[in-house]
Amino acid sequence: MLECFRFMNDPVNFIPDSSYVGGKVLSSRSLSFYPNPTIGKIVFDGTLLRNAEKLQVLDLSGKIIFETVELQENQEIDLSGQTPGTYIIRIQAKSENYYGRLVLAEK
Repeated sequence: MLECFRFMNDPVNFIPDSSYVGGKVLSSRSLSFYPNPTIGKIVFDGTLLRNAEKLQVLDLSGKIIFETVELQENQEIDLSGQTPGTYIIRIQAKSENYYGRLVLAEK
């Protein structure tokens, strides 16, 4: 319930609490993606992608708007057709979930 209040108070900067969602918040050491905010294209790098099984981008309602299981170093994805707003990046690696926040800006 606390997560709902945190989201309502600050939806732009909200990142799920790892104790609540059973995952870990991404750190710059494990995975980085840039630019953030972006107008469409995102490049992922970091050691976590080498062991990742799935990369997903979700909107704040939990709907998956992008998913891939074919991961590579310096993975690039294009979200330019999506509505501007805040999205959650989820990386699944060895039965653990890692989360990050992405802001898609208007062109």
